Amino acid sequence: MPKILKPYTIIPLDLYVQRDADRQVRNIINDMGRPGYVLVSRQMGKTNLLLNAKRNLENELTVFVYVDLSNAYFDARSCFENIVNTAVDSNLVKFEKAAKIIGENRSAYKDLPPHKQYTNELRILLQQLDGGKLVIILDEIDALTKTTYSDQIFSQIRSSYFAERVNYKEFYQLTYLLSGVVEPNEIIKDSKISPFNIGQKIYLNDFSRAEFEKFLQLAHLNLSISCIDRIYFWTNGNPRMTWDLCSEVENQVKLNDLTVEMLDKIAVEMYLTSYDKPPIDNIRELVKNDKDIRSALIQIYEGAGSKISSKIKSKLYLAGITNYTDNDVVIKNEIIRRSLSLDWIKSLEKDEKGLLVQAMDYYEKANYSEALNAFYEYLEHDDFPENSRDICYYYLAYLEYSESNFKLALKHVETAEFDEEDVPKFYFASLTLRGLIMKGLTDFEECEKDWKYVIDNSRKDENFLRAYTNLANLYMSTLTERVDEAILMYNNLVDNKFELSKRVSEEDRKYYRCISFYQLAVIFKDKEELAKAMECISSSLELATENSKPALLFLMAEIADSDSTKLEILDSILAIIATSGIDNSEPTLDRPMGIDEIQLMDILVEIYKVSKEAFETRVKQFSKTNKEKDFIALYFEVALQAYNKSDSWQVGIKILNDLNDIINTESYQVDFELHYEVLKSLAYVNNYKESNDIPLKYVELFRRSADKIVELRDLSIFADLIHSYTEKQLYEKALGYVEFIKSQRNNVPAEQIGNYLLIEHLELNIYSYTNERQKALYQARHIIDLIDSMEFPHQKSLLGETGLDIIRENAESVIRPRTVIRKPFTKAKIYGRNDRVKVRYQDGSVVEVKFKKVEHDINSGACFILNEL
Repeated sequence: MPKILKPYTIIPLDLYVQRDADRQVRNIINDMGRPGYVLVSRQMGKTNLLLNAKRNLENELTVFVYVDLSNAYFDARSCFENIVNTAVDSNLVKFEKAAKIIGENRSAYKDLPPHKQYTNELRILLQQLDGGKLVIILDEIDALTKTTYSDQIFSQIRSSYFAERVNYKEFYQLTYLLSGVVEPNEIIKDSKISPFNIGQKIYLNDFSRAEFEKFLQLAHLNLSISCIDRIYFWTNGNPRMTWDLCSEVENQVKLNDLTVEMLDKIAVEMYLTSYDKPPIDNIRELVKNDKDIRSALIQIYEGAGSKISSKIKSKLYLAGITNYTDNDVVIKNEIIRRSLSLDWIKSLEKDEKGLLVQAMDYYEKANYSEALNAFYEYLEHDDFPENSRDICYYYLAYLEYSESNFKLALKHVETAEFDEEDVPKFYFASLTLRGLIMKGLTDFEECEKDWKYVIDNSRKDENFLRAYTNLANLYMSTLTERVDEAILMYNNLVDNKFELSKRVSEEDRKYYRCISFYQLAVIFKDKEELAKAMECISSSLELATENSKPALLFLMAEIADSDSTKLEILDSILAIIATSGIDNSEPTLDRPMGIDEIQLMDILVEIYKVSKEAFETRVKQFSKTNKEKDFIALYFEVALQAYNKSDSWQVGIKILNDLNDIINTESYQVDFELHYEVLKSLAYVNNYKESNDIPLKYVELFRRSADKIVELRDLSIFADLIHSYTEKQLYEKALGYVEFIKSQRNNVPAEQIGNYLLIEHLELNIYSYTNERQKALYQARHIIDLIDSMEFPHQKSLLGETGLDIIRENAESVIRPRTVIRKPFTKAKIYGRNDRVKVRYQDGSVVEVKFKKVEHDINSGACFILNEL
């Protein structure tokens, strides 16, 4: 078969795919009212768009002139003359008489201003067309903007649509098509000249899926659905990448033999190895040299793309990184995303700033996880500078505490050697932090000692307030037998019993009184003194900032005496969030109030408990104002939040089932990945012994998701399916699922590979039930080999504490048959951190607590779970 996708500079007509931009160009030429302006990044097909318009629309009544402005001209006159010369040279028959007149005029009127000469020459050309149209295409205008005379050129083009049309009717026959990588408002540089704001923007976006498939049809590429999906996965319709990738497919393989794996290899070798192929090379160079673009990309990776300014959105579009939309900003395809990885962007930032400055910068912006990484990366090469050593270790301690790494935090805070007399502010701040760390390590005596020292010896400043409120919280929430002391301490703060330092701002004074009222409300709520609790919340609300009010109102909703009152309060929280937004920054240690995204989900869960209809109405309303999440995505997040909490997991399952009903019965356009996650979650949490509808739909989507990472939930669902079909004696179906999930083994993270033993064991069971002795024997030996060769680190496991031993015993019983009853084993219960469990310690004591409280003791063997709650 002859090669079709050759390296053309001008795309042949039989391979050209019409896009929306082609329709826009046609309309502009038909209307002749405004100049068209093709705004697009490099290598997106803008030149071919313009030339295709010339090829398709030029006729006896319409003359096109194409001028490449990337060639430099000495001055405005020479640029104007080149446009006219190109028009004459490319249309010699039509403009033979005009050429003679223009030549004579140039000789006779050498002192005529350039713009006036250009106007006269255009009139001569237009008069020769007998009412026909003249379309002047000016390509690469961004090159022209770098000259000293560019304002003269663009001002004259602008004038063609105003003064020239008023004075000379033939100018209604003239229009321009401009193209370049520059915004129209940046074309005219002199602020005293009217801006170039008359152009009609033409956005040349990537191929839609339909346009992409049309291209494959024109190129005679008869590919499988999976291969078509995979090319679109990599390029998302980028014309240059789509052409080059498909051209390479033509070069390397026979189309009938092409696989998804081969496509992946081609894409990686072409674009993600040396990064030197267009347009990736140009995009990476732009990112290297533009801090604004780098900052915007970090925002996108952090899920804050909708907050990027219009100016920066335009930069991203013109760099070829995003498509133009009015909604959230996302990187346009997988190749570009991988070539601009977050790690690579951060490495550029480090090279530019220096690690220590960047670490401090992250810390100041409350981006704690990034600050922590930057501090440690700095320490790999050098110790902290002498003049900032102590403060850096204090910051490290603070950051490790925020990650609940208490031992490391203690090490760092004790390395920071502040002198009490020289730097009392930081001395007492570090001692207050040490108290928090000791509380995390459950050394309450040491914790109390640290805070009491700060309270007794520091100035009555913010360090005093932090230590004082933290000590009160210790008495209230941990040493609960001293809760009356906590009440006394909080009352001292709300009654202004202390003469605080003048350095304590009025804002901080109000905040600590506010939080004291809040904590008193929590205490009285737990004591079931609800009237007192409500009184304290009301006092706290009078002192609260807008950001603090939602947390207070949420507490008020929890003690509301009716569903209608509760719903009214929860609605008022949503109204505040809708106005001021939510705070997704990492929380500070001693300022717990405020509503983040997780707490927003809790609010919506509470609304669901009151009324499903009210919940769905609020989710729809909230999603309309939230560009980052649509109705279905927000609904799903609420379901997960509910399921992951020990007191509402059953509500979470109900919400998931309701969401699945909506997806199945209503006309929502649901993103594939989101639909997949919904089905996976449902298949994992529900018991579908009677009907396999949900897991089968999940499996269908799983098969369509090439290179999906196989996680614990996937293995659990397949294990349930295999076990279910085995129980029903549908052994062939069960083995089909065994074979499929085993084929995905390469996509399993190393720490989860041990869970595959459960699948291997279920396969062994099937061979035993079907009396296939040789297969059972082979499978049993295979299992023993796997167990002997694997390491089993502490992890969430389907095997549980005894599962591995049971699987080994059963495999050995097949190899060496004995008269024993084989132990049944499917999978172990997986506990969430907030699930309640009953455990027995080695001293015989039994306690019932949340799993997270005893997870360490279970893993170390100090206790074991008695039963499943």
